[in-house]
Amino acid sequence: MSHSEKKILNEREIIFNIDTNDEEFLYLTGHVINGKNLFPAMGYIFYIWEMFASLNKKEYTEMPIIFEDINFIRATVLTQQNKIELTFSIQKGSNRFEIIEGHTTIVTGRIRIPTSDENTRISANSTKYAVDGEMNNKDIYKELRLRGYQYSGIFRGLNRVSVTKSNGSIAWAFNWIAFMDSMLQMMILGQNTRDLLVPTRICKLTIDPKYHLHLIQNTSINNRQLPVNYYKHLNAITSGGIEIYGVVATFIPNRLKTVNIVLEEHTFVAHRDLESSISLQNAIRMSIHLALECCNMLNVKIIEFLDTDDKLTSEDLNSPLINKILSDLPQIRHETKLVTNHKNLQNISLPDNISVTEMTKLSKNENCLMVFCFNILKKNKEELYKQLLSLLMPQGFLLTLEESTDCEYSYLKKNKLNIIIERQINNKKLLLLRKRKMLRKSVSCCTC
Repeated sequence: MSHSEKKILNEREIIFNIDTNDEEFLYLTGHVINGKNLFPAMGYIFYIWEMFASLNKKEYTEMPIIFEDINFIRATVLTQQNKIELTFSIQKGSNRFEIIEGHTTIVTGRIRIPTSDENTRISANSTKYAVDGEMNNKDIYKELRLRGYQYSGIFRGLNRVSVTKSNGSIAWAFNWIAFMDSMLQMMILGQNTRDLLVPTRICKLTIDPKYHLHLIQNTSINNRQLPVNYYKHLNAITSGGIEIYGVVATFIPNRLKTVNIVLEEHTFVAHRDLESSISLQNAIRMSIHLALECCNMLNVKIIEFLDTDDKLTSEDLNSPLINKILSDLPQIRHETKLVTNHKNLQNISLPDNISVTEMTKLSKNENCLMVFCFNILKKNKEELYKQLLSLLMPQGFLLTLEESTDCEYSYLKKNKLNIIIERQINNKKLLLLRKRKMLRKSVSCCTC
């Protein structure tokens, strides 16, 4: 932790300020349980370890450690609006530690350096990897989400887990907190229940950082991961140089999600009406619904394209609206991409299922239901037209929002595009376009 984020009261008491808006702590927003962004249990462990190493004038990566009798008394909820202030203290002599939020003790335990004869590491070879099937990363976090764990980012560290839940592998993202949290996730998966469990006590936790990093060094640079084993009969989890014994997990009631009810009505809407104006939201919703009716598909991909000369800001983006419209249709699995070369839009905050990429990074077989673009009828870029149309599935749709109501329609004729929807939106015009379908003429021969 940077010096700017901590205040040293004395060598055995330090105040840490945690702000999830700070780049250093941004990754913590991926630790969400039961709809709440909680400070990870292993975060307390890591910062006490770092502090204890500093007391012993060592780097924590050079110092093996043993934690005992760890009690998690209360969870800390992180918010983007407020900083969290945690006080870490370690008693001299007993090495008992205490972590306080405000005036309330939230974690207690004991920390010590292992003695020279303490080498009780469980052999990783004592459990053979199950070969009767495994869960991949997607399956694992779908199962955990059903139980109430909404992990994201580096907290989705389990790459695979055997169907017996006894072994698997964890990705190494150069983050001790996320790695150890993934070990606890392994234990949670091993419980034969879908109840929501959180750790409230750990009897013993050992970390041998040198051994752990040595194992990491022996892995592929492009695939840094280590095996993880869960010994249910021993109540032990091991991975690399880390071993966790005697985890006690407590059931907490799952928060009932408030579901926004979507009310729909069937009404006549003119596809082409330049006399009356409708909202952009309704026009886009109408266009997407019509496209889905025409194509009758469950897996949908939509791209929003911003050209380099489109003078738009993040507020002008329609990807979040498209994402919301598709999310209102529970039977539809959808993917939304924002394709742009705008530097100021590359790092904007968007929902998790909206990805940002560049045109050159798209595959040749995007097979999109729809491409949303801006002022396409004003641009005289034949190569761009071909690129946009190539992203569409056969009989896919091009949706364009034109700033001027006086559109140049010659592009449509040249590229054999039909106007499906044409609606006025204040001083703009929205057009839904589709490639003209050529019908073969049937020739019948009649002989008398």
